[in-house]
Amino acid sequence: GRMAMADLEVAGVPIKRGSVMVGLLAGANRDPAVFPDPARFDVARDNARDHVSFSAGRPFCLGAALWRLEARVAIP
Repeated sequence: GRMAMADLEVAGVPIKRGSVMVGLLAGANRDPAVFPDPARFDVARDNARDHVSFSAGRPFCLGAALWRLEARVAIP
């Protein structure tokens, strides 16, 4: 979960400063504005690196490098 540091609006829903929000992993990487045919598993798509599975910044996943190495072996 994350706490809103300021009043904001997400997808038309107002969120007040101090509110706790929880992102759902099931919804990640399924934005049709970013990924054509977002429900299709395709590691070779042109913008495959635009995913948010490993997060970014301070909360970046420490296991991301290991997963990428394992994926290179498992999905040639």
